[in-house]
Amino acid sequence: MIGMDEMFNSMNCIDQYVFIKTIMEDHHDKVLIMDYGGTYESYGDDAIFLADKYKVTLWSRSSMGDLVLPAVVIADDLIARIRTEVPNVVVWKEKFSDPSDVMSMFPNPMDLGLKDKNKYDNVKLSKRKDGKYVIRAFLGNSRLPVRQVPEDLAQHFQSLPDGVVRETVLKTILYSVYSQTISGQK
Repeated sequence: MIGMDEMFNSMNCIDQYVFIKTIMEDHHDKVLIMDYGGTYESYGDDAIFLADKYKVTLWSRSSMGDLVLPAVVIADDLIARIRTEVPNVVVWKEKFSDPSDVMSMFPNPMDLGLKDKNKYDNVKLSKRKDGKYVIRAFLGNSRLPVRQVPEDLAQHFQSLPDGVVRETVLKTILYSVYSQTISGQK
């Protein structure tokens, strides 16, 4: 019979993260950072929160299966800041032998939304009578044109609970539909 340590040691870094977050379900306010021998990474909602707060690049990490999560790599000098500034941070030491760098990491499209410095107001994403989804927004005192949003993206956004992931998806939608309009106005 496989023991808990053997099972945990055989998991890749993404699966370990998901497993630990499941155990910590009653402590959903905790930010989990994985320590792979001095290389720090975080995934999922925690990665989006850290990317937004500390302006680090948001990546995606694949678990060598179907699971792909947003990910951040945290520099040594930043980990000390995070430990003092984020009250509910948990740093989990590596428990497996495979390094995380054997798994693919690629740019996450939500990173563009996080880096967008524009402040949108009165944002409304809605479904028209013809079934198409559109977004309306203001930038300062300027009303931006109504833009169509792909149905799958709009439905994904509407299915998300309030929180950092929903906010980041909205920022990404706004960036993707308005970036050319705004750059043309400057």
